[in-house]
Formats: sequence, C-alpha cells, structure tokens
Amino acid sequence: MNIVPVVLAGGFSKRFQLYKPIFNYKGKPLIHHVISKLVKIFPKIYISVKNFEQIKLIEKVLSRDVSFEFIIDDFEIQHPIVGIYSAAKNLVNKSDYMFVTACDLPEITKESIEFIVKIVKEVQYFDAIIPKWRDMDYVEPLFAVYNIRRTYELCNQLMRVNDLNKISIRDFVKKLNNIIYLSAEEMVKLFGPVFTNINSIKDIQ
Repeated sequence: MNIVPVVLAGGFSKRFQLYKPIFNYKGKPLIHHVISKLVKIFPKIYISVKNFEQIKLIEKVLSRDVSFEFIIDDFEIQHPIVGIYSAAKNLVNKSDYMFVTACDLPEITKESIEFIVKIVKEVQYFDAIIPKWRDMDYVEPLFAVYNIRRTYELCNQLMRVNDLNKISIRDFVKKLNNIIYLSAEEMVKLFGPVFTNINSIKDIQ
C-alpha cells in the first residue's frame, strides 16, 4: 500500500502550559501512545511540528528504535490544516495517501488504524476516508486517510482566496470530493473510545 502515517504535533498547547505531545498520560508521553500503535503497521512515521524546539522535545521522549521524520509547518498559524498542508506538500511525490492523526488521541488502537487503512486497498480512487457520527453529522478529520495530491491541490486553491486560519478543518473536509464515510459509532463499538482527544488537564482528570 502506498500510504504513510502523519502525526500532527505542531500545536502551542496553551491550555496545557506544557508542550502537549510530551505530557504524561497513563505513565507515558501522549505522543508515545500514538506512535507505539503506528510502528506496528508502518515502517516510518512522519511527525508534523511547528519548529525546531518542538523537534528537540519530541526527540527526548521517542525511542531511537522508531524510524521517524519531522516535517516543519510552512506557517506559524496554529491550525491543523497547516499541518496537513505542510505534510501533503512534503509527501506529494513520495506517496499517494496519508493516514493523518493527532498526537492527543491516546486511545487509538492498532486494529482501528488497520480498519481504516485497509479500505485503501479496496477502492480505486477517493479524496478522503473519514469516520462520521450519524446522529451529529460530525466527522473525525484527524483520524482519516487523505489523497495527498488532491489535499495539496485543495489547500493551494484555498490559500489563493482565503486565509487558512479562517477555514475550519471540517469546512476544509466538505470541499473535498469522493469522500468515503465510515460509521464512527460502529468503530467505537469495535475498537473502544478511539476518537477521545486530550485538550486540557481537565480531560485527563
């Protein structure tokens, strides 16, 4: 499969007052919970960060046995679209698809990742594969597979007419075509609370 994993870790973590990826959760840094699942599936992990300071912090907590490469965001704006755009720009000639997730989803499982990645084998063309909550009409764009070239092209189009900071990640998703939606409810039944994210100390408590 021509698909690579991207972990978004470029936030400023203002609500934590500490760089979130290295925050201790159940005895390990948050980002470790995500990376430890991805390495069971992919030979190399790409990590999207804001600057070299974040690289130094992550390098201190990641195992040297993990093959990873950092992608520094093109813009200082704190926005997941910036991380997705920067990853797509760097990977557009290296792979066809990217599985995008965030550093603050510690409950994801190897099986849940394999579930969504497996679909790449089964379909010929798509812009994205995204879990969606039926009752809320709400998607999970940070646990999704994206067509890299299409994502890169769409980001470039949006930058010509808008400030990326004014476009929500879910508005961005709506502009993609050929989206395959998965049942978020069904995924939770199968794999547990995989979409639970940690935004603040309160979430951990």
